[in-house]
Amino acid sequence: MASEGAVSRELAWSVPPWLRGLALLALLTGALALLAAGWEATGAPLLLVVDGEERQVRTHAATVGDALRQAGLTLAPEDWVWPAPETALHAGQAIRIERARSVLLHADGQSLLLQTHAATAGSLLAAAGIEAGPADEIWLNGEKVSPAAALIDHAAASEVPLLSLRRAAVLTLAERTGTGAWDGAGTTLHTTATTVGQALEEHGVELTLGDAVQPGLQARIVPGMAITIERSIPIEVRVDGGLVRTRTRAKSVAGVLGQEGISLVGLDRVSPDLEASPRPGGAIQVIRVREEYEVEFEPIPYARISVPDGELEIDQTRLVQEGQMGINKRRFRVVYEDQQEVERFLEDAWAEQAPLTRTVAYGTKIVIRTPDTPDG
Repeated sequence: MASEGAVSRELAWSVPPWLRGLALLALLTGALALLAAGWEATGAPLLLVVDGEERQVRTHAATVGDALRQAGLTLAPEDWVWPAPETALHAGQAIRIERARSVLLHADGQSLLLQTHAATAGSLLAAAGIEAGPADEIWLNGEKVSPAAALIDHAAASEVPLLSLRRAAVLTLAERTGTGAWDGAGTTLHTTATTVGQALEEHGVELTLGDAVQPGLQARIVPGMAITIERSIPIEVRVDGGLVRTRTRAKSVAGVLGQEGISLVGLDRVSPDLEASPRPGGAIQVIRVREEYEVEFEPIPYARISVPDGELEIDQTRLVQEGQMGINKRRFRVVYEDQQEVERFLEDAWAEQAPLTRTVAYGTKIVIRTPDTPDG
């Protein structure tokens, strides 16, 4: 037996030291795990509700705070715990935890990462001490929302929402129609648009062809900016047999014609006068006036005479001179308005050619002849 024990001791000491250490560590770890499991199994039951999710645990802690630490829950100062961490525990205690969520807020030129329990965009701004005006816009993750919009979407609860507050700029709008006076008081506009054109569209301000906007529609909005709109008026121009419908901001009839490239030549007339102010919905009549000279020919009948001719046998005639019509001329000054003759003036009259008398000679000479007949 002594020899067997000696052999056993000899075999035991022949095992390498590192292997003996591992075996000892495994025995200690197993023992500690058994002790921990036994310790936990003997703890008081506890219900943890974290952000609506329930979890059953056992604990030997005396207070709520100790129980949470033993459960490995680390709380931020903004997190809510019911009951309070210093509250004493009892068996079957339910502890409710609502963690604050992170929200990135952009407002008034600042960016803040907030931990909040706010449920809506409006309540978050109120909690941050930021007041939104009635015309200011709230944007959540790139989408325009109302103050009552839910701040956290359950589908995107793992993402940090971005809440932006766009302040509305205050503008003044003054308008003038045609030759009327400017609206001295103007209109106050609130807008979050970036350009003048977008701001006018946002407030339903319609523009028509010929309206002048200052600054231009592409100008960027600056708080306190004054926008002016000089309205054009509708007007018709009747010219050269046609009708031109247009809009204008011209202060005179002459300006309207110049705008449309309509020129006046010579005696052309316009109604109303060139210096008159155009009226909304009115009409301008351009009357083309021209003068032409026309010459009229009037024939003069010729006379007819017969003259005796002693050399010509009686009962015979001879044409001495052919007759020819004479010509009288009259020159008229003719006035046309829009291709229609309206006046005619006699300027001159003269005989261009005198008539020639038609002369025929008739014979007066008597010739005695002795005719031969069957009777002798």
